[in-house]
Amino acid sequence: MSKQEALWQRLLQVEKPWRVLKYERDEHRQQHFITIGPESQRSWFGLVSRPAEALDTINWRHRNFGDWEVHLKVQAPTDADLSQQPWQGGRNQPFTNALAQEVFAMLREELTLTRICKLTGIPIADLWRFQYALDNGEWSPARSAAGSATPRADSSGPSSPPDGDIPNLNHPVWADIAKGGLEIDTRVLSLKMLLARLRSQLQRTSDEEVMMLKLQELRRYFVNNRRLLVHELKQLRGYR
Repeated sequence: MSKQEALWQRLLQVEKPWRVLKYERDEHRQQHFITIGPESQRSWFGLVSRPAEALDTINWRHRNFGDWEVHLKVQAPTDADLSQQPWQGGRNQPFTNALAQEVFAMLREELTLTRICKLTGIPIADLWRFQYALDNGEWSPARSAAGSATPRADSSGPSSPPDGDIPNLNHPVWADIAKGGLEIDTRVLSLKMLLARLRSQLQRTSDEEVMMLKLQELRRYFVNNRRLLVHELKQLRGYR
């Protein structure tokens, strides 16, 4: 193992039975490329034998190292558990557990995908892939929390200041509306479409943090469109 490979083994906290197999860098693009795979087994004669099981090759974007991007290529057995370490992730996801938690935290802070793209340099297409997985129950903070060194956000959601007739984010009326338990008379087509989408998405997940993210989206819609939602807001007053 080279000095650079050993360094990244420590930086990424790669532990047995895994090891860093290869390290490359692109000075012009400021990118690190690290290949990780199972440790090779040694025979009685000291010869290295390759793992017998079939390996999948998975590519993930990891958290930036300073101004440099970090890209991981992981060679993993088809039945390997890839949820336990920050450098691991979902097999069909674009990010490692650590980066996925960071992106989710930004979404909780109501940053747009475009803004996250500018802040992190993550391609917008990968952010949309992550958003799709989030909306369809294919990724949840709970499933990747064990493999993330990033603290999880408070599931109660960020406190939101009162906005006149608009209930606070933590008010149960938002969950009742989003889940369909409370039907309000809606006259605005865009609100009807939003509710239909949110209810469909919430049926695919039971994760509390994902639900809170969707409730933020619903309340933010009311805040941003309060002048159009006079009729709907009148109905919420009885639930404050």
